[in-house]
Amino acid sequence: LIELLIVIAIILILIAIALPNFLEAQVRAKVTNANAELRTLETAMASYFTERGRHMADGFEMMQVGIDPSGGYPAGGEGSNIIYSQLTTPVAYVTDIPVDEFQVARSAVDSAGNGAGARSEALTHYRVYSEGWKCAAAGGSFNGESCNGNLTFDPEQLYLGNWIFLSPGPNGQHNYGEWAMARTVIQEGSPRTYNPTNGTRSHGDIVKWGK
Repeated sequence: LIELLIVIAIILILIAIALPNFLEAQVRAKVTNANAELRTLETAMASYFTERGRHMADGFEMMQVGIDPSGGYPAGGEGSNIIYSQLTTPVAYVTDIPVDEFQVARSAVDSAGNGAGARSEALTHYRVYSEGWKCAAAGGSFNGESCNGNLTFDPEQLYLGNWIFLSPGPNGQHNYGEWAMARTVIQEGSPRTYNPTNGTRSHGDIVKWGK
């Protein structure tokens, strides 16, 4: 019996040593996969723009032109199947819509408001924002051609990109990574984006943006 207890104790010690390393490796693998999928979406967006001469509409733009982007998902969609269907039909710029393994952002990184940054578990894809969000952030509305309204700033001057895909990353918090393409944030060192050198589960969203 004593020998059995010793064996069990040794096994438990080995598990305690190995488990953290296993979990760390699992997170790193998810980060690698997320970056690969975001590069795939980047290529799809470039192809879409080349063929259509405009960027894929996000939920903000869809609502302005009378299209409900939610499709059974929470209002606004953010990354709903309806939004992503622009990359799959009638032309398949991607074969499958990638699933964000870090998608459930249960809170924001700050106290911007009750529930700010939280995300429904119904949404499984990467958040996507394009010119509709850029315009809305400035206080305007994008009708598919121009940003109109009483703007608080010029979105074309502030943002270096026209679209962005993002994931809350390993820490499970929405770090407002959509602002990672803002000129001022980039000049400050882009603190809203994930960097594994700060730790496997460090703060920051995983993002991919472009023009």
